[in-house]
Amino acid sequence: MKNAGTIHEIIDCINHNSHLVYNLAYRLTGEEEHAVNLISAAVTHQISALSCGNDLLHLLITNICQEYLHTAQRYAHGEIRRNLSVEKCLSSLPPKEKIVLILHDVLKLTRQEVMQILDEPEPVLRKDLYQARNLVKEQYQKIFVESHKSLYSI
Repeated sequence: MKNAGTIHEIIDCINHNSHLVYNLAYRLTGEEEHAVNLISAAVTHQISALSCGNDLLHLLITNICQEYLHTAQRYAHGEIRRNLSVEKCLSSLPPKEKIVLILHDVLKLTRQEVMQILDEPEPVLRKDLYQARNLVKEQYQKIFVESHKSLYSI
């Protein structure tokens, strides 16, 4: 039978550090649903093992990382390559365009919210967003062509 005190300690630890735990899982997976599933799997693993160490947060973070590495092996290589390509495209953007694109298209903030955060008028925001999307499109096309050169040369 599981030690109820230890389970409560794990739950309290998660509740107290929920922001940290979620941020770690989200940064590893990049998707909300996968982050929640990763946390759930790690907590289930921790409760089933009932590691009674002093640092439950350390154990939980270790389990999250181990679960991520375990499930990441199941990803198709194409999906990983696509994610790396998108990351490479974003990293090539100038800072202002990168911020606008991430706030609006990745974090799904409205134009009004982005305008307030950056203190920019709407025409400037639209121009920056348009430029950022075009730069990402151009970069992604370059990466795609480079990765498929062997297919095009006969």
